[in-house]
Amino acid sequence: MPDPVYPVVELIAQNIIDTLEDVTVENEYCQTLNPRRPTRDIFEANGPLADLDVLVVQDDPVLISDNPYGVQEWEQPFLLSICLQDSDSSTTAIDTRKNYAVADVISAIMEDTSRGGYAIDTVVKDVYSFPVELSETGITVVINVKYRTQYDDPYSTP
Repeated sequence: MPDPVYPVVELIAQNIIDTLEDVTVENEYCQTLNPRRPTRDIFEANGPLADLDVLVVQDDPVLISDNPYGVQEWEQPFLLSICLQDSDSSTTAIDTRKNYAVADVISAIMEDTSRGGYAIDTVVKDVYSFPVELSETGITVVINVKYRTQYDDPYSTP
């Protein structure tokens, strides 16, 4: 049976998960993250989130250009939403916890901006706290991954 074939964007998404799985105390980061991809579009529908769970949400891609050489260039945003359980018994400020989470995520993600060779570049675009109306406390790091595929073949890189 042949190996399954994956779209380039799916290989990039898996690289992001693999990268965030390496964010552990044992690997000299400040905490151990638990990344996963959502199974539902609605944030709260993905079930209860535990402290340091990271939802890796793929946003809508943007076609940057078609070129005459049969290549399409894409920009794929990913939202890396880190849940931080706040607690009345905690002695660490929630802003401090957010700072450590953001620093660990950015440090790990920027180690290989080519996403294992499937991307042209990875750029951190934004960081923002969860809206207060959500039942969860946390922070989101938005990254954009630029990559190319063969024209009309999302399974192949040029």
